Amino acid sequence: MAGTDKNLPKGEEIREQIAQAVLELERKNREVAEARDQALETAGRKSEILAMMSHEIRTPIFGINGMTRLLLNTDLSAEQRDIVETINSSGEALLKTITDVLDFSKIEAGKLEIEIIEFDLRTAVEQVVSLLAARAQAKALELACLVHHDVPTSLRGDPGRLRQVLTNLLGNAVKFTENGEVILRAKLADETDDAVVVRFEITDTGIGVSPEMTECVFQPFTQADSFTTRKHGGTGLGLAISRDIVELVGGEIGVESELGKGSTFWFTMRLEKQLEGAPTLPLPLGDLHGLRLLVVDDNAPNRTILRSQIISEGMASDVAENGPVALDMMRAATNRAEPYHLAILDMQMPDMDGIQLARAIKADPTLATVRLILLTSFGQPGDAKAAHQAGAAAYLMKPVRQSQLFECIARVMGAPTERAAAPLITRHNLQEEKVRALPRVLIAEDNTLNQKVAVGMLEELGYKADVASNGREAVDAVSRIRYDLVLMDCEMPEMDGYEATTKIRQREEETARHTPVIAITAHATDDHREKCLAAGMDDCISKGVKIGELEALLQRWVVRRGQEPKGTKAE
Repeated sequence: MAGTDKNLPKGEEIREQIAQAVLELERKNREVAEARDQALETAGRKSEILAMMSHEIRTPIFGINGMTRLLLNTDLSAEQRDIVETINSSGEALLKTITDVLDFSKIEAGKLEIEIIEFDLRTAVEQVVSLLAARAQAKALELACLVHHDVPTSLRGDPGRLRQVLTNLLGNAVKFTENGEVILRAKLADETDDAVVVRFEITDTGIGVSPEMTECVFQPFTQADSFTTRKHGGTGLGLAISRDIVELVGGEIGVESELGKGSTFWFTMRLEKQLEGAPTLPLPLGDLHGLRLLVVDDNAPNRTILRSQIISEGMASDVAENGPVALDMMRAATNRAEPYHLAILDMQMPDMDGIQLARAIKADPTLATVRLILLTSFGQPGDAKAAHQAGAAAYLMKPVRQSQLFECIARVMGAPTERAAAPLITRHNLQEEKVRALPRVLIAEDNTLNQKVAVGMLEELGYKADVASNGREAVDAVSRIRYDLVLMDCEMPEMDGYEATTKIRQREEETARHTPVIAITAHATDDHREKCLAAGMDDCISKGVKIGELEALLQRWVVRRGQEPKGTKAE
């Protein structure tokens, strides 16, 4: 024991050892902090490099995609159309890959931004469905959406990020579903005086996900297996990005699935309510309360969705799963002195399709006054003419936006009883009627290809478009013509967009006029955005904007029919 005591360190030696241990710990903490800072700096540099590279790659792709979209609106042979569609779909796939990689790098660097602006929830949802409608129709899928009637739609949040998540999930559902249906639902999960929590569900009848994979489908670069990757493509980043966006706004995301039987991907998002008296998206309707409608569709989800939409506007409705049942219900209602005013018929039904049913209705003297709307998932040349000849007053492509459906119903019920006295109502002439006085937009852009793409997109959305090749021309044009909005490229010869906007604002100081100026920028950074706002611009949009995003921006800033502008200058 005495020998052991002699080998023990003395008190000073113990204190010295403790001091050395503390110094060593502090040194290691400094090394960890330096490594962390270096990693963050590296991630930031990587994000900036990727942003620069993505701009250089995406710019020509935007031109290719924009011009192919315009080309698809011209007369093409079947072989030419197939070639152009292949070019367009390949460009879209490449563009999505680049966008996914860029967004993922932003998430890694902690630079993914969320903005809070006013928007209409129903419009945001329907825009996503419209963008994917052609892809679903090409696979003969039923694609539908339903915003439940108790969900407030005048909200505040980030509609761009909401559309991004919906597009990822809905796009996957269409991609992995070979037959059946894909349905998007928005439900009210919770509500307070100033906010709501909305639950979005995307249900499909696709390949499904195994129990083991449901645990990791939201991990980056993950797909079910190598065969899925080879067959369907994709980076495997879409779900990971969606998860990060949802979690960034305080929501939750998940999946319920059974292999071979389909999936339901869901997420929740908290959104603020707009202040009392804030402008809302108007529906161009008269009073349709009291109308009695019959929905005829062999697809049960479609019947449910249409009936829910109709009920939400105070109209009475019944449903029938096929033509013979519909005829029996209509005759019974007439005998009860409670006839239907209108019937909405699905075009593609077994045994008796929509046109055959329309002919049978018009051939029965007791039912001939019932107005008819035909809905089709897979329009073929000549179908519209056949529908009109069969007695239909309107012919619309699925998925039908709720606002479009109600406007159609209002116009059908106001049309003359004799079907020959009124033209067939279609989505095209509904749009033409809706935009009687087209707003005028100035595009200030020096790149000829970008000019053509922007003009084509604006005209497709129902706007008149003029072009200025530099800032000086833009200032001159605004001084002579009253534009509803200016899309201003920041980098132009002779006079750039910043100086041009400053001069426009100086001239406006002498009048009460204010023309919304939206910056078109290739650098979507906070510093660049602040520079745009400091120059007097009202908002920013990145180059290569898709048509749905452009439509949303125009709806926010362009004043129509005496409305107040919805946009407020972004801070």
